Amino acid sequence: MNWRDYVNPRVVCEDGVSLSVQANSFAYCKPRVNSHQPWRSYEQVEVGFISDKNGHPFTPPDSWRTFGEIKFPSDIYAFIPTSMVEDFIDSHGGEMHEMRNKRPQVAVTTMQTMDTLARQRQNAKR
Repeated sequence: MNWRDYVNPRVVCEDGVSLSVQANSFAYCKPRVNSHQPWRSYEQVEVGFISDKNGHPFTPPDSWRTFGEIKFPSDIYAFIPTSMVEDFIDSHGGEMHEMRNKRPQVAVTTMQTMDTLARQRQNAKR
């Protein structure tokens, strides 16, 4: 198995905000193990590429600043306590009911979404 086998689908909140939440041996999470356990079962997770309902970059709470890269907002947030991510999702209406606990063909879909968001962010910086 490779890292794509462990990519989680994007979390989509009721208000349209979405984020990639990853937890596996390839992600900035604790513990760093490959498991098909839900990300909520980890102590800390990696979050990336947060976007609003229109697909534009979305800035998370200031409390996430220390988990990001050098600049804020960041594309990737490492080792964020799972409870903070759950609070963020709850503050946006919770996870969309029809998206919860689904594992569609996520590797391709999630990677395409992440690539698209990364390109949009690079273009916005120019």
